[in-house]
Amino acid sequence: MPRAYKLTYNPGNPARGVPPRWRKIHRGQIYQWPAGSGKTDKVAYEAALAAWQQKKQELDQAEDRREEPAYLACIQQWEKILAIALQRGEGDWAKRAEAKRDDLKRRWGKPRLEPLTVEDTLEFIAFAQDEPGLATYSDYIVWKDRLKEHQAVPAGESVREQVQLFLDKRKERVESQQLSATRLVALKINLADFEKWIGGTTSVKEINGTKLLAYKSHADKQIAQGVWKPKTAAHKLEAVKCWVRWLWTTDALTGLPKVLSSKDDWGIKVPTKKIKDFTVLQVKQLLAGASPRTRLYLCLGLNCGMTQTDIANLRRDEINLAAHTITRKRTKTKEHENVPEVTYKLWKPTRELLQQHMATEGDLALVGEGGRPLLSVTLDKKTDAVRSAFARLLKKTSVGGTFKMLRKTSAGLLANSAWASLVDLFLGHAAAKLSDKVYAKAAMGRLSQATHWLAKKYGV
Repeated sequence: MPRAYKLTYNPGNPARGVPPRWRKIHRGQIYQWPAGSGKTDKVAYEAALAAWQQKKQELDQAEDRREEPAYLACIQQWEKILAIALQRGEGDWAKRAEAKRDDLKRRWGKPRLEPLTVEDTLEFIAFAQDEPGLATYSDYIVWKDRLKEHQAVPAGESVREQVQLFLDKRKERVESQQLSATRLVALKINLADFEKWIGGTTSVKEINGTKLLAYKSHADKQIAQGVWKPKTAAHKLEAVKCWVRWLWTTDALTGLPKVLSSKDDWGIKVPTKKIKDFTVLQVKQLLAGASPRTRLYLCLGLNCGMTQTDIANLRRDEINLAAHTITRKRTKTKEHENVPEVTYKLWKPTRELLQQHMATEGDLALVGEGGRPLLSVTLDKKTDAVRSAFARLLKKTSVGGTFKMLRKTSAGLLANSAWASLVDLFLGHAAAKLSDKVYAKAAMGRLSQATHWLAKKYGV
């Protein structure tokens, strides 16, 4: 037995049937465990000591998180202030509230919570009138009144809860392949901005035409200040429109705000962007600097007009190495009946690199380490091996651009050549009319000649 016991031995009272115990007094509380046959029972002592150490760990954790309710209440208060300030256009207060909330959340994530100080609360304003740059006592009174008006929202009625419910329903559609995971991630990101602006604890019953117009004005200001691009703002407004319509269809809202039907009030004019592409010289630089695996991605983009998604979803049964072809519909529009199934004649480097890197089992032609898909999108994370490899190549060659520009570069070269009529077919675009469908079948042979011409332009 150890010379110094970490527990106190209590012999009990055998005459009265009270057995011996090991015990520990901690913060005024007594904790006891069986002592077996007595003080010399080593097994009983070790069991009691282990039980106490486990109990102490639990008590310490509870003590470390004792301030958690106060933190949560304070965080919620600053979230309300942030939401109200954003809706009222009070930028300074919005920045102050966001900074306070984020600091509290950062500290709340630590294992041990230090007690809140007066500086963490709205009440600090009442005691800091002499501090430069801080609000006045009158501001404190105004905000106390505003927070009183911000009534508690019934369970299930808050913006945060309804956004999450909407995303959960959309996730079910992703699992049944009725919606892309990429679209779901975009909805989550865009709705997060609206939730931040209006306040997650705000009742959805407060959403009306006036509130939506205020958010539209907020979006216009973000564009004017260069924080959002017009296209970004348009996507955010479209996500809000989709969610609000869902609220209406599920009876969370009794009426659909009419502002959503007005292009003048709810739309964002997105300027037409000039299509960017690489020069032939830049393409040659990229091909020369790429590893064999990345060079395969480049060839698929240039030879077959593929994006990262197309490459990640390329199936083994769409490839005919004996015939030197890939026959498929674009991943993005494959469910559309009028989208052509295009047969691409493979360049020699494309074919040889496919032979080297194509998977030998499974449906997918190209996979990452451990057989993982090249592209994976979930609500919390997106991995894109093709994009990552291309980003490394751009850094290595000092060439700027995106992977999608490879597809646009080939299409641009065809558009300015004798093969201009084949651009839509090369891109896998839907036929505009019935005659185009008939023409697409007849044009496959000419497309092979066109891609052969592209190979000569690129020097492959």
